[in-house]
Amino acid sequence: RIYPFLGVLSLYLIATTNMLFALKNGYRLPECFILIYRLVVLGDFDLDELENLDPPPMVVDLTSGEVAQPEPDRTDNFHIVRMLMVAASFVIGVAMMNLFLAILWLAYS
Repeated sequence: RIYPFLGVLSLYLIATTNMLFALKNGYRLPECFILIYRLVVLGDFDLDELENLDPPPMVVDLTSGEVAQPEPDRTDNFHIVRMLMVAASFVIGVAMMNLFLAILWLAYS
């Protein structure tokens, strides 16, 4: 009875993985799948990691002893990655929860 839910979840995962892979951000397909699985199923994400940004090196001010790390430069995919994160985490999460509750309701009614 859970097969429709798993089918829709698989379709969402494959489509969203393909969307991230199409950005050509340097990740291979299995890495894109793990990132999207973490985003959609677990709710764990790092926008810099989705954008494949390396953090810039930390800078130490030798006179004051302060340590600072500047923000990394934006890539061309800056806004696309943020829209992908909102769509994947909210819309897919709500759709999956509604589908799961519907299947659960049918099973116990």
